[in-house]
Amino acid sequence: MGTDRYEDTISLWSDESQRAVTLKDLQTKKEFRFVIKHSFVIGRNKEACNLQITTDDLYISGVHLRLINENGGIYAEDLHSKNGTKINGRQVSSKTRIRPGDILRIGRSEYEVLF
Repeated sequence: MGTDRYEDTISLWSDESQRAVTLKDLQTKKEFRFVIKHSFVIGRNKEACNLQITTDDLYISGVHLRLINENGGIYAEDLHSKNGTKINGRQVSSKTRIRPGDILRIGRSEYEVLF
């Protein structure tokens, strides 16, 4: 599984079965773009994640959440992280669809979801 650091842009394949997603950091205003073929894991652990978040947010777990490209939508699934994942202020307890404009909270960091 390839890993890129949080500051990098990930360029993978480009076909219709894949979905481009952008997470905009609400504090720094940086945008992080990547493509999801089936699923995409986000967290602090370089070896276990597709996107390693390297901020000082120690509330982000090593393997925090998975974004899933399924049935024409993108879904977020918390991977039993210690501090949880929230979408628009609601705790994610099962696979939950995300939409453009949603606010994804990972640890103490917040990202606007853009497609």
